[in-house]
Amino acid sequence: MQAELEKAARASGRASQNSNTGCGCLTVVVLGAICFGCWLWFWPKAWYEVKYSVSADHVSIDPKPHDCEFMKSPIGNKYCHYEKVVTLVPENSANPTDVYVTWQKVEDQ
Repeated sequence: MQAELEKAARASGRASQNSNTGCGCLTVVVLGAICFGCWLWFWPKAWYEVKYSVSADHVSIDPKPHDCEFMKSPIGNKYCHYEKVVTLVPENSANPTDVYVTWQKVEDQ
């Protein structure tokens, strides 16, 4: 009886150890994905560097205008928004040398 209890205790210890290892790996993957997403969100130049295989000094990003925002004077809906326009030099190239990001104003109906 004692031997059976010891065997059961060892088996349950192994099972909990395996589940802890799986949770640890999942945690590392999730944290890595969050860090990568934050990196791309706060440093968009890095996204274009990776996507188009160009160096940072060949990526130009214009700041997004804010004149269509609700809280800008005069306060209220401006019925417009800005869309991102990515231009590659040379155009439609598989290996661009320069990347330009600009903003185009779109009037809402």
